[in-house]
Amino acid sequence: MKNYIKSLIELDYTKYPYIIIFIIIFLISRIPFLNLGFGNDPDAWRIANSAFDLNHYLIYHTSRFPGYPLPEYVNSLVINYGWLATNSLTMILTLISVLVFAKILKELEVENKGLIVITFAFLPIVWINSVNTMDYMWAVTFIIISWYFVIKKQHLIAGLMMGLAIASRPTSFLLLIPFIYLILSENEIKEGLYFLFASLIVGIAMFSPLLFQFGLGFISFYPTVIDLNTVLNGFISFFGLFAVLILILLLIKSPKKAYYGIKTDNNMKFASFVIFLIIVLFIGCPYDTAYLLPAIPFALYFLSKIGSKRLFNILCIFLILNSFISVSLTFETSEIVGKGIVFSDAEDRILLTTTMEKIIPLELNNSIIITGEYYPILLYLTKTSQKNPQIYMESESKQINAPYGDHEKNIHYVYITSAEDLIKWQNKGYKVYYMNQTALGFTELNYKYDLREYNTSDIFQLIN
Repeated sequence: MKNYIKSLIELDYTKYPYIIIFIIIFLISRIPFLNLGFGNDPDAWRIANSAFDLNHYLIYHTSRFPGYPLPEYVNSLVINYGWLATNSLTMILTLISVLVFAKILKELEVENKGLIVITFAFLPIVWINSVNTMDYMWAVTFIIISWYFVIKKQHLIAGLMMGLAIASRPTSFLLLIPFIYLILSENEIKEGLYFLFASLIVGIAMFSPLLFQFGLGFISFYPTVIDLNTVLNGFISFFGLFAVLILILLLIKSPKKAYYGIKTDNNMKFASFVIFLIIVLFIGCPYDTAYLLPAIPFALYFLSKIGSKRLFNILCIFLILNSFISVSLTFETSEIVGKGIVFSDAEDRILLTTTMEKIIPLELNNSIIITGEYYPILLYLTKTSQKNPQIYMESESKQINAPYGDHEKNIHYVYITSAEDLIKWQNKGYKVYYMNQTALGFTELNYKYDLREYNTSDIFQLIN
């Protein structure tokens, strides 16, 4: 039995027939989640809107600044087939990332490589983001492929892949530093330049529509107030309380081995450099735990090298189990034991999509709907429900007060509005509705006034 478990932990998923078995299991685990809307994150619906307009009007506007052109371009090719198609693209890319990661672990002769691959594939944060239309796993996939080609000393291809990672999520640009360091550590200055120039050329080419339209002004940052409890809750929800505790224990017990590994092994130094940069970036912008996704494969590699095998294996098991059962603290109430976050996320996606689809047919002629975070969802559902939808020319992140809606019914959607503008709409004869942000899990917006005091109605009460 012990030898059987050891063989499973060390299984090489790059070999036949294990690779076929793994692909089948991976697809079976993902397919049920593909037809549940574009995702819980409004940004996924923003990507869908960008892809829709590019497909139907041949006009490109980014989903949000500073721009995520590669997912927006590619998704425009399949957007007419809806979220089933766009989510499938993300799933396929994630599968590629897992298989390439398996090849990297084999190249680096990492122990427990079979368990590490399974952990990466079924980690809740990876699982959830592999079946939506967000851009996180796009960037992670190209970063992993770039890592593989650097190891294989094919630096030009590695640079092209890093350029695609940057075009998927521009924060990937920061990882040029550790990647170039790894290349230069092998005294390959010319190859380092090849990598850098290839990355920059692909990145600039992908961002060229935004450069022509906005110059460098498209490079934007939108600060917001973050509640520390929210960040901690999100982190523990995605990774699991027991896994976090085991991780802390593993790190406490292995500082000497970590220090020695970083000092003597360039790959360890490179991985720790990547992890450090991503953590620093997350601390500066802790808006979503998924921002940590690029660090996951590097962290699994790094942790497998520094800690005891037993502790690391336990960590991996708890990380996987968190997909199926949650045991965490909310820091606000009490301990919660329930279904895994993968399945609770799916339920939330179903509720969000079905609820929003009920709003579209409502006869709300001559009205203003203050949408908040529901804006891109209503925007997409309205466009796909109309015979002659209107083009929305600019990124909605730049058009906070620019109304868009159902022109056939004279319904206007507004992300947020002042009390003065609200009164102006009412004076023009419009009925004003608002959407309760907390009804489906979003954070309540700060309107600086009470909407209920201005003769407005909660739209959700009309569909309950």
